[in-house]
Amino acid sequence: MRKLLKSVGVIQTKEINDTFKRKKTLQRLNPFNPLTYIFILIALIVGIVMFGIIGIKNEINLDDLKFKWK
Repeated sequence: MRKLLKSVGVIQTKEINDTFKRKKTLQRLNPFNPLTYIFILIALIVGIVMFGIIGIKNEINLDDLKFKWK
């Protein structure tokens, strides 16, 4: 997934040299690419849907909700 986002230009990478001659790689979301905002919107929607489906299913006790004949 990261390779795809890097190739599209959503994630920017920059290599810097530290004072102790160590290389560091910094990554950030590209704020100037419109695909970044589409990616963020899709990630939020998927996150909310997955929490809604899986989170609520784990929180509800299904044994108490079954209809009992009397």
